[in-house]
Amino acid sequence: MLFLPELNDFEIENISVTELLVQLTLRPRVVKAECPLCAMPAHRIQSHYMRTLADLPLSGRRLQLQLLITRFYCDNPVCLRRIFAERFPTLTVPYAQRTNRLSHNLLQIGLVLGGEAGAALAHKLGMLTSPDTLLRLIRANQPTLTRLAASQAALTKIGIDDWSWKRGVRFGTIIVDLDSHKVVDLLADRTRETVSKWLADHPKIKVISRDRSTEYASAASQGAPQAIQVADRFHIVRNLVEQVELLLARLHREWCPDLGLDDQLALREREEESPKPKELPSPTSWKVTPSQQTERKRLARRIERMERYDQVVQLRAAGLQQIEIASRTGLSERTVRKLLQASEFPEAQVRSKRHSIFDRYADYVLKRWQAGQHDGHQIWEEIAAQGFKGSERTVQRYLAQLRDNKQQPLELSPASVLEGLKARKAVWWFIRNPVRLSETETQNLKLLLQASPIIAEIYQLVQSFMEMVWQLKGERLEGWLAQVKASGFEELDSFARGIEKDKAAVLAGLSLSYNNGLVEGQNNRLKLIKRSMFGRAKLDLLKQRVLAST
Repeated sequence: MLFLPELNDFEIENISVTELLVQLTLRPRVVKAECPLCAMPAHRIQSHYMRTLADLPLSGRRLQLQLLITRFYCDNPVCLRRIFAERFPTLTVPYAQRTNRLSHNLLQIGLVLGGEAGAALAHKLGMLTSPDTLLRLIRANQPTLTRLAASQAALTKIGIDDWSWKRGVRFGTIIVDLDSHKVVDLLADRTRETVSKWLADHPKIKVISRDRSTEYASAASQGAPQAIQVADRFHIVRNLVEQVELLLARLHREWCPDLGLDDQLALREREEESPKPKELPSPTSWKVTPSQQTERKRLARRIERMERYDQVVQLRAAGLQQIEIASRTGLSERTVRKLLQASEFPEAQVRSKRHSIFDRYADYVLKRWQAGQHDGHQIWEEIAAQGFKGSERTVQRYLAQLRDNKQQPLELSPASVLEGLKARKAVWWFIRNPVRLSETETQNLKLLLQASPIIAEIYQLVQSFMEMVWQLKGERLEGWLAQVKASGFEELDSFARGIEKDKAAVLAGLSLSYNNGLVEGQNNRLKLIKRSMFGRAKLDLLKQRVLAST
């Protein structure tokens, strides 16, 4: 059977097909067996029984195999096994209820999707299983563990980083082979004892790329003293960014332009000390100031009327009669006549005050205001008790004219790019390669450096360090540290002291091509797999899935 090569040793006795199931009844072509313990050939038959196996779906239907199995007597007198059943290792394993290839496919689904999602997909594909079954298959996946042991034996260069079981509470350790770019192990925690023990079990390791963690540094020194420790350049630069941002924030006055408002503010303070009494409106003429939206509409209509007036005047100057102008502009003859009779643009007449439900209470409100009651909500409650039916917002709009809170804006110099610049944004101009900055960023950086010689000095120090990172010029580190010490900048000096504590690893990171980029990428893959397991993965399951995905 070309489509079922594992069944070449069987004869098909019956085929049953339903809407959901294809069932094959099979009998072995040759009845023979060897004892699984002593390997002696057996000839005496004890009995027969039917064994049912699930197989891969066939044409969208589940496939079920019914095998006629023979039991034999073992005639070896010293063998512990008396009765055994014949075996078919290419088809299935003893006591299993599925074929090898179905188990293999379920294992692959479980490794990729996990238990719950894998079982759901398997059901859609016609392979009935449960989440627990998939997890059992994953845990029993010995080939992955065998490959892991083989790859660990040849390790020479590794990258190491932590990952969180639960953010900020519990962490594990991921180890990546920098040569093959594959994960080689996961550790349950990130303690010095656990990591150093693992390193001690792999004495061939020559290079360890890591972050700036003191735990990993001491673990590497203790467990693999023969290895070169390489501090990851990304983490080194991140430490520099943190200190430069603090430094720029502290020196904000150095590059933030002076607005020159001291004299104007002093004059305003003197005016506020001797305020002029505000003239109150009369109860009969008190009306609400139009809202901004209403004022915008009024101005828009005024512009339209002004353009219409100019058009009428120009048409009249061109020699058209009033009736012709009216026909051309769509205005009435009366309107055209009024516009032509006006010596200048006729402004719209100011409307007289309209009647409002507030008018009856205006006199009372003004008296309460003069008495010192400026709480709009309290005034609204008082007049509401007297029969006022309007909203509190209406009262607040009338009272807004009585408040003298609006101050004229001070005269400011033209806005500068540096005025709204924050240290968090400026620091990225400092650490990036100047050729990678946009034209606008280059101009802004130039203004920033021209604003203060101190800022320019900081920029030169940062760029000197970044050149070591870009060009792997670790031999310049000693001179750079001396420059930082002479500069007197506390934040940069703190960064330099941190480098001194881990100087050998930092020097290797600035000289060798190794880095933790591969480890960070595998760490992201690990987090994705862990989250797909709803964060409840045991270490053995998580390790199987991570190793199988690389």
